[in-house]
Amino acid sequence: MGRIYAGILGYLGMSLSLVRGIRSGADPDVAINHALIVLVLFATAGFLLGRIAEAIIDESVRGQLEQELAMSSPPSAKVSATRVA
Repeated sequence: MGRIYAGILGYLGMSLSLVRGIRSGADPDVAINHALIVLVLFATAGFLLGRIAEAIIDESVRGQLEQELAMSSPPSAKVSATRVA
């Protein structure tokens, strides 16, 4: 998920930066350099946000699955850890 967010936010930031540079009449070299910097910054932020979102979703799904499995198993299916002498 991090790579997807990185790609989306990176290209979005770069596109907006290029449009801003063109509309303000900036030198093309300056506009492209600024857009590349924004691309790297936004892609990094997108990657980090995507990894955080993925971890939150994984933990939530794992918790719900464990809860459902615990509720659906009958009490007799639980194995006792006592030692037989």
